[in-house]
Amino acid sequence: MTTYTFAQSLEDLTQNDIRKTIIEDLQRSTTKFTGEHRQDVLKWLKTIEIKFETADIPTVKKFDLIPQLLDKGVLDWFQDNKTNFNNSWSVFVDHFKKTFDSPNRARIAMQKLNSCAQSPNQDVRSFCSEIRNYFRKLTPI
Repeated sequence: MTTYTFAQSLEDLTQNDIRKTIIEDLQRSTTKFTGEHRQDVLKWLKTIEIKFETADIPTVKKFDLIPQLLDKGVLDWFQDNKTNFNNSWSVFVDHFKKTFDSPNRARIAMQKLNSCAQSPNQDVRSFCSEIRNYFRKLTPI
């Protein structure tokens, strides 16, 4: 029984070390969202969601980490609206997308989808992946 507890504690410590390393990497190497240079809101959110998931970060903690991943006017926007988010990750994401996503995303995706054709050297999986990406842009996360 003691061995199991020790092994479990060791596993918990290892998991915490992994989580801490991923969080440090997230803070150090993730491009901060500034809203400039045509940053893609959905792509940026997907990137940090994958990192959060890998680190097994609970939803409540995601909201606490977000100010470290924002900069300039977007960070100001977050600070000004923080109380409206009710410490909720999903509420934040909804407001974030509505505020910073391009209003033309769906129109552009539809145009690309309408003109999409498989090139002679393109395999079927690659073509289907391209089509799925356009549909994701039409109906974001």
